[in-house]
Amino acid sequence: MGPGAFCNACTICIRFVRPRPTREHHVLDTEKEQSRRFRGARIGFAHDINDDWDLLVQHTAQTLEAEGSFLAEPDIAEDASARFAPEYNRDEFGLTTWTLNGRLSQLELIYTGGLLDREVDSLIDYTHYNNGGGYITYYLCSGNIYDLTDPNHCFDPRKQYIEDTVNRRVTHEFRVHTDPARRWRVLGGVYVNDVETNHIGDFNYYSTNRAMGEHANNYYNDNRGDGCMVGNIAVPTDGVNTMGPRGPLTTFFNDYTRTEWEAAGFGEIAFDITDAVTVSFSARSHDLEAALQGASNFSFGCRYGIGGFGNSHHTEDGRCNSHAFSNDVTARLRTLGRYNETGDDSVILDATSPDGARNMFRGGGADGQPDQLRGGREELPARHGTDAHQSPIARHRGARRQRTAHGARARSPLPP
Repeated sequence: MGPGAFCNACTICIRFVRPRPTREHHVLDTEKEQSRRFRGARIGFAHDINDDWDLLVQHTAQTLEAEGSFLAEPDIAEDASARFAPEYNRDEFGLTTWTLNGRLSQLELIYTGGLLDREVDSLIDYTHYNNGGGYITYYLCSGNIYDLTDPNHCFDPRKQYIEDTVNRRVTHEFRVHTDPARRWRVLGGVYVNDVETNHIGDFNYYSTNRAMGEHANNYYNDNRGDGCMVGNIAVPTDGVNTMGPRGPLTTFFNDYTRTEWEAAGFGEIAFDITDAVTVSFSARSHDLEAALQGASNFSFGCRYGIGGFGNSHHTEDGRCNSHAFSNDVTARLRTLGRYNETGDDSVILDATSPDGARNMFRGGGADGQPDQLRGGREELPARHGTDAHQSPIARHRGARRQRTAHGARARSPLPP
């Protein structure tokens, strides 16, 4: 069948999209070609039920598959980049829509709706994150990053990001109106939209297990050494989509559910006083509810051995999990909601991380550390404020002072 085929009170339309490559780019490190491929199809069904009613249903499906990188490094070669992971993206969706038109006596009615299911899977080279600054050694190396005299070994610098995002959206709209040619007219309707997005994003660091194992062995008498292996588990909170530990390279991952529900109602009455003058009265209401739930899950507590202030523990398969540095986003937003309702500072000040190891709203300096880490150390306090009244020069100087202060902070085994 050709690109389209059309087959009369009843009509069926079908359209196919053949796989179509795009311009190819040479990729230096793999000697492969970068390409994108599209596949899709669309089918429609139209039916005249009777003289007053008709129905249209359509479905569209498409898959996009891409390999390669959007980065270019001219210092290597034109249209080339150094990649350390086999990057790809797969974007697939199915969209079904329907429309029903009809008439009841003097009223014209229309109802339409849609259902969208979309899934995006990606693997992205994240190794360039190593260029982010000196703090990156916290993830790459086994030593104390605040003391260059301590023993220190650095490991495999490769990093990658793996994403799985699923989106589902359902919409409904209903409208009714009188004959638009009449002197007085009425129009009214309702609209409903319901959306849910589930997202999981794994940050894989090849250095994590060896760096954390050696650090725990050197500083916390945890003799796991090369046997250290993280098993990052989502904080048990509303909105997470995963169960059990992630892969052994997953140093941290985001696990979120975002929902959005909205409803609207509208109406209008119009009257033609003359052919040139119309008086109308209209009103509408709109209600929108949005929620973000889930957690950002960090395995950094495993750097400090099983137990201890990292509150790490063994998973069922013998790996290490810790929530000392994780962020329970669901709890955070609910805490902020309670503070907004009560204005009680203790709601913020008494809130802790998922396992109680740290303050939930952690600042810098001593406020960012558990009490057992503060003993005898001089810490610079964290300062918060606005620079809206400052000139650009003053803001620049303030940023320099802040960087200098953080750079001079007493050494700490906590992540920057």
